[in-house]
Amino acid sequence: MLRYEWDEAKRAETLLEREIDFASMDYFDWETAVHQRSDRDGETRWATVGLIGNRLYHAVWTERAENIRIISLRKANSREATAYVAQQEG
Repeated sequence: MLRYEWDEAKRAETLLEREIDFASMDYFDWETAVHQRSDRDGETRWATVGLIGNRLYHAVWTERAENIRIISLRKANSREATAYVAQQEG
């Protein structure tokens, strides 16, 4: 099982503003997710679109030791949803 970590202040802010908890990543469907790599600030980050339940989400994360550190989480926008569907059909 994947192990997640995050900044608690950022988690609380996201929960308040976007009504999604970083802890929901326990239910993220990694098998069908679409990933895009970004090297930023000397760190490899991933922008990943995938399902939590029946809703598409966009997560930004990085690897830290043996954990996945969640940087941000939000509902996927229409462009990201379209790219996700195209990847699944392709």
